[in-house]
Amino acid sequence: MNHLFPTPSSSKQVTEAELAPHRHRLAEDPTDHESLRALFDLYQRSDQVDRACGVAEALTILRKVSPGQCLFLGQHRPRSLPVARQTLDTSLLRSHVAHPDQDPHITGILELVAPAVAAWRAAKIPRSLRDSEPIDFLTEPSDVARMIKYAWRVLGVARPQVYVLPKGQGDYMLLNLHRGRHDRHDEGIQPSMVIFERLLERRPERELAYVVGRAMADLHVSHYALVATDRRPELLEQIVKACLFAMGIPVQGDHGALGRVAKEIFARMLPATRACLGHVVKRFAEAGAVVDMERWCRATELTASRVGLLLAGDLRIAADALAQEPSPLCCATMLSARERLEDLLRYGISEDYFRMREILGTDALIRLGGSW
Repeated sequence: MNHLFPTPSSSKQVTEAELAPHRHRLAEDPTDHESLRALFDLYQRSDQVDRACGVAEALTILRKVSPGQCLFLGQHRPRSLPVARQTLDTSLLRSHVAHPDQDPHITGILELVAPAVAAWRAAKIPRSLRDSEPIDFLTEPSDVARMIKYAWRVLGVARPQVYVLPKGQGDYMLLNLHRGRHDRHDEGIQPSMVIFERLLERRPERELAYVVGRAMADLHVSHYALVATDRRPELLEQIVKACLFAMGIPVQGDHGALGRVAKEIFARMLPATRACLGHVVKRFAEAGAVVDMERWCRATELTASRVGLLLAGDLRIAADALAQEPSPLCCATMLSARERLEDLLRYGISEDYFRMREILGTDALIRLGGSW
């Protein structure tokens, strides 16, 4: 009889009292391999296979995995990309994915003003793209186009224009452009994704899912304010303060400049949206209205990495892809490689992550995949 992996009939339920100490220690230090091993044993004993696999992946990254845990992963993790069967909507993003340093009031404000900020800050099509035609990623057969289509459907974000530009630093670039080729204001705003040669290289499916998922997380409305402001925390701070100032909340800064920013934004907002903004600003003021945009931007980067992990479905591959990224997208945040990896580990063994896998339908054992 094989005693390595208990069958459902031999499984034993574990209590929260048994799990809680290890979860608490790992929330503080996700590299605590002793707690990871204990958690793996508890999950395996209670037949919580997806959770046990996730913990074994973390042990693999830390090079503390045992031969039995490697064998367990090989038996239970599918080799192909698991296909998500539900959209990751805004409510799920906020409740089960967003990093806790992403202040929900600031997120709420930016979610409401992002379309107006995008219209105000829209850039001309860069010279490097003027003679390029965007690809139709819905029909393009390349691996990266198919992954963009998959991520677009799962994340439920605005459909981007996708350009291919062989020469460029990194994997991709997101731009906030006018939709028309001649930059006509009446043709609206078009989120645009420029992919570079590095991303076109043949990559494992899950690695591509992480990179593309991480990129397209910033097409979520509140995150898109980052794209529209060229990832400048100081400009985002001015925008948030302008909203507070316009709603009568006392703020520090150049009130004349804040008033001009508010005028630009409010001129591009519907009255109903302004009313909603007033409610969010009021709640923010009641909560103390601390505007720390560098902290919010750092947290947003980490949230995007978590989204990439959800699409990739494998902590080991996500960690490898993260390590290969040139640098954090928002240089002003100065996130270290260790900070980024530790947050990925922390999320990849969390109940929020496992719950999201259940919701998306990517938590199954080895089974037939779907089509995307």
